[in-house]
Amino acid sequence: MAKDNRQLREDLNRVMEQQEMFHGAPDTLYEPVRYIMSLGGKRLRPVLALMACQLFKGDTEKALLPALGLEVFHNFTLLHDDVMDRADMRRGKPTVNVKWNSNVAILSGDVMFAMACRLICQAPDERKGAVLEAFNDLAVGVCEGQQYDMDFETQEKVSMAEYMEMIRLKTAVLIAGALKVGALLAGASEEELQPLYEYGTKSVWPSSCRTICWISTGTRPSLARSWAAISGKTRRPIFISRPWSFWRKWTPLRSNMSSPHRRCLLGILPRLKRSKPCTKR
Repeated sequence: MAKDNRQLREDLNRVMEQQEMFHGAPDTLYEPVRYIMSLGGKRLRPVLALMACQLFKGDTEKALLPALGLEVFHNFTLLHDDVMDRADMRRGKPTVNVKWNSNVAILSGDVMFAMACRLICQAPDERKGAVLEAFNDLAVGVCEGQQYDMDFETQEKVSMAEYMEMIRLKTAVLIAGALKVGALLAGASEEELQPLYEYGTKSVWPSSCRTICWISTGTRPSLARSWAAISGKTRRPIFISRPWSFWRKWTPLRSNMSSPHRRCLLGILPRLKRSKPCTKR
């Protein structure tokens, strides 16, 4: 019988608690790892991998360790992202670079990447090569997206195509890659992988744009990222560079989004025309 999201998250948490790799020495290296992994989150990426594994009749028990590897990798990117953004909050708690320091955050992030690779390598031997290749592809994509994000901080103008490519690499590639890894663990064919990967890529646009609007307009103060950490980015000028008529017809607002989310964006975007441009750091 297929498991639901709650059951899959419980399985992931059970396996995570059993991992001795989170409890090494020196403690100053591993305590930040346990800290960031304990902050919760939706476990979206590993759950998507397990759901994709189920979709193709795979054994989710054998997919749990590689799926956990995706979650460890995701949290590794958050550690380094917070250092680069000089962020002070993550999921409502102090970031590792604030609770400890940036050097600790970088080194703990490095060991998390090694942990992620070790967990990914727990894929069955007959599928390990394909799974590792998919993991390496998504890891490279995330790094490319992060570099674009940093480059945009100093660019006077960023085109819509450039910005959406950054979002694809920084966010969508990991979602789509998680689905691909899960399907590969179940033995899915290339023909079956392509539409699943495309779905994973396109499903990210609505939530990404909604979050950007919340950050840019201050309409979601509960977001646990300080404005100081993102004030130098070029998000707001990009959005106000497009007329309201463009956003009303924009494809992500017309598909792949539930009605409440669509209404949220349609209500927020007009306000961007009246907002002041953000100040560079």
